[in-house]
Amino acid sequence: MSSITVPKTFDELTPEWLTAALRENGHLPETGSVASLEIQEIGIGRGYVGLTLRLIPAYAGDAGGAPASLIAKLPTFMEFSPELQMLLDLLYSTEISWYRELREETAARTPIHYWSGVETATHRYCLVLEDLGDLRMTDQISSCSIDEARMIVRHLAKIHAAWWEHPKLKETAWLMGPEMQGVFLTMLVQQGWGPFWEMFGGNLVPAEFEKIGEAFAQQMPALLVKGAASASTLMHGDYRLENFMFGVPGSPDELVVLDWQLAGRGSGLRDLAYFLSQNLTIEMRRAHEKELIALYRDTLAANGVEGYKGEQCDEDYRIGLLIALWVPISGVKQFKDGKRLSVFSRTNGLSDDRVSTIYEDDDGTIWMGTANGLNRCKDGRVVSFGLREGLAETTVNMILEDGSGHLWLSGLRGIHRVSRAQLNAVAEGRTNRVPCLSYGEADGMASGE
Repeated sequence: MSSITVPKTFDELTPEWLTAALRENGHLPETGSVASLEIQEIGIGRGYVGLTLRLIPAYAGDAGGAPASLIAKLPTFMEFSPELQMLLDLLYSTEISWYRELREETAARTPIHYWSGVETATHRYCLVLEDLGDLRMTDQISSCSIDEARMIVRHLAKIHAAWWEHPKLKETAWLMGPEMQGVFLTMLVQQGWGPFWEMFGGNLVPAEFEKIGEAFAQQMPALLVKGAASASTLMHGDYRLENFMFGVPGSPDELVVLDWQLAGRGSGLRDLAYFLSQNLTIEMRRAHEKELIALYRDTLAANGVEGYKGEQCDEDYRIGLLIALWVPISGVKQFKDGKRLSVFSRTNGLSDDRVSTIYEDDDGTIWMGTANGLNRCKDGRVVSFGLREGLAETTVNMILEDGSGHLWLSGLRGIHRVSRAQLNAVAEGRTNRVPCLSYGEADGMASGE
């Protein structure tokens, strides 16, 4: 167990801390040290509530082969309800345990694990990984090509084949099995089914789906156990496009698999069903679903899995499709009163797909902060603001409005005041820049964050 304090705030992400963390596992020799540290926010709440930071150290002395930059994952700096905190503790500790104990035995290209720390009693978790920021990313909305889908399925089958019916999985106490997964997923589906059906029920066919949905939560534990009975392996649990990075085809980095917070023991076909049903376009899935299932099974066989028949694979896949419904069902429970769900991303003007804060003003305009600027959404149109439009910095972590029509934006270098009316003027083409008043450490603030 590491003796290094696990950081929980920006102030604790110091050069001294990173020096100790890198030295602990031999990534920085005693002849070198971190003299200064630049921190960039590159993702807030990506997948689950958490911070993803890029750490750029400047070294003093002989740093050997120490990394030029790193990625740090840790919880957001806020308090949660006891129920949510319990779930978050499970997610963070699972991913750290996976990197510590199972990464080296998993047939996937994943980021190098430099350091990790856990202090469960104080809800402190930190994971320091290789920075692969030069690789390409996409998302479920943008989808992928059929060649990329085939490559992703082949990699998934290799991951599963290496752990197929492996006795170590049941012996790994922290790795959640289908029984415990059933407890959490049943709770999420029970909470989400009502809002889900209210929003989408009228558009779903066949009509019998309502009866399936009503019985779904009660049957969830049995479905999880049944699927694992014939196809038990190490599941990624969140095998989707946002959790991949793409390199040169045919290279070791052609697919890097991220975010192992939902890793568990269960049916491998759950990962496959989730990927095919919720990441491909409808047209692509309908045209290639059978081909991709066959490719998955053939790749299993080529990597040592014996006796897994096509009929059983198809049955397990159908079970996986049902189980995968927990994602959209639980994901819409916060939408009520018949409000329509709109999706905004870089494809329709958002400055970054990772949104850190959202604020709705009194005229219904939505303001969204990202690591790459402020965004205004009005009447379905998105306008972004950055340095060119007058902001003092591009990172926007929080948005508040005062009583005089000003938005206050918090970033990495202080807090900034901008006029909402002047932002609207820029968005509507009546002016090019908005005045920005900033306060930072030079003005007496304890820190820039």
